[in-house]
Amino acid sequence: MFVARQSIFTNKPLTQVDEHEDVAITALFRPRSKDSNDIDIALSKPKSIIKNVELKVHQSEFDWISNTNAFQRLKHLITLKDNWDGYGAAGFSGQHIHKALDLSEVTRSYFNANNMSFSRLSPFIAPCSDGAILFEWCGKRFPDRQLEIFVPANLEQPFEYLKSDRDSDEEGNFIDVGFAINLLEWLMETEVE
Repeated sequence: MFVARQSIFTNKPLTQVDEHEDVAITALFRPRSKDSNDIDIALSKPKSIIKNVELKVHQSEFDWISNTNAFQRLKHLITLKDNWDGYGAAGFSGQHIHKALDLSEVTRSYFNANNMSFSRLSPFIAPCSDGAILFEWCGKRFPDRQLEIFVPANLEQPFEYLKSDRDSDEEGNFIDVGFAINLLEWLMETEVE
């Protein structure tokens, strides 16, 4: 669902915008079901008509290097088309992103339920050349531990994880996205304030 905001060049409501004015829209979008390709369809249409006013969707290139906001990174995965890495990596489907959004919601809920700042503890999210989506917690906040969770490209496969500390690494997989809470509990045992 597209939500139209105010015009960029005027302060008029959308219904009063002249057809020759450029406007910006905000699109908060989530597919209705795991089998839906709504995201693909919505983002592939560059123009929408609302009350006979043509809206032009203006989108600057997403900055994958400096934008570390987890939700923004997930949302922009849909814009990566086949060969996005220059080595033949496939683009991401709406269903794949939906599965990653489910994992993101579980992590957000975990942090909120434990009165921890999700914005401070949110994972780094990155596309992988093999088609997986990586959720990663590491660095100064977790000096002794690192957690990586992969959302596989093949939606029939389970999530995969790698948890590392100073002494060992453990790899595994899980089907129920709720299992991620166990991994976050392990990670947060050493979280630095």
